[in-house]
Amino acid sequence: VITEELEEEESGTVYDDYKFVSKAEVEELSLEHLVGTPLLRGYMHGYFMDMKLYNRVQSLAKPFAYDEWKKAKVKAKVTERQQSRISFSD
Repeated sequence: VITEELEEEESGTVYDDYKFVSKAEVEELSLEHLVGTPLLRGYMHGYFMDMKLYNRVQSLAKPFAYDEWKKAKVKAKVTERQQSRISFSD
C-alpha cells in the first residue's frame, strides 16, 4: 500500500529549473568568471546553471542558431513533400 502511494506521487526534482553544463561548455560560453559563484553550482564533472541564464547566454553566444534551426526545419519539410509526390516514369 505504501509503495503504491509513493509511485502515485509525482514530485519535481530540486534541479528542474537548472541545466547541467560541462566544464567544456563553460569554457565555450566564456563563463569561467562565474565558477565559484552561486550562478554555477558545482556538481561532479560540471555545473548546474539556472535555465533562464543558460538560455540567455546561448542566445548571446549563438545569435543565429534559431535562424539556422528554422532553415533546417523548412528544408526537411520541403524534402519530405518532394518524396511524397507521385512520380511518373515513361
